[in-house]
This record gives sequence, structure tokens and C-alpha cells, in this order.
Amino acid sequence: MSLLTQAQCAQLMANGSALAVDRSFDPMPVVKLFLPDARVGWWLGWIDPDTPDVAFGLCDMGLGFTCETPIQLSALQTIRGPQGRCVVVDHGFVPRYTLSKYVSQARRDGHVID
Repeated sequence: MSLLTQAQCAQLMANGSALAVDRSFDPMPVVKLFLPDARVGWWLGWIDPDTPDVAFGLCDMGLGFTCETPIQLSALQTIRGPQGRCVVVDHGFVPRYTLSKYVSQARRDGHVID
């Protein structure tokens, strides 16, 4: 079972291709994933087309800091929260900022506000 739809994967790949051509490209996050029984979330911005199992984005582990990181999509499917719940897509998420804006705000605040 894949966490992402074909449309989300296509947009993440397109963002990765655009970034390969123009390193200043600053995409909006395409999707937000989270653990419903923990304060953990991932805001995914792009996938390197040469490595389709690895997305890049912002991770907030709910510990007072965030990080930009590669995220192995297949590994996300194995993560369970404290009550055993799986990572899910936040279907209500609508990005308001570019990924770099989320990163700068998260660095300032210690967590992602969306």
C-alpha cells in the first residue's frame, strides 16, 4: 500500500526535475504526512527522479526542533506511533508557503505551524 497517490508522486517528481534544472526552485510542499497518535509530521516537497523511494522535505518530530531531510517512503510505511497507528496523509493540508518558508518558520519557532 502506497502512502501517496499517483498525482502526488507525479508532482513530487516534477518538483525534483525542476530543482535539478534550477537549484533556486522553491516548491510548495505537495503532501503532509503525520502519525495520528504522536506529534510527528513530514512535509514533502520533491522526489529525486533517480531515487523514487526517497522524498525530500521537512520533518517535525515534536521534540522542539525540525530538520530538512531525505525521507525513505517505504520506511515511513513501517513506522508506528505509541498506540500502533500508521503514518497517514493529512487530507486537509493545503500548503500556504514554499518549503523554504516552512523551514525558516520552523527554525524560528521550534516546530512547524501550518
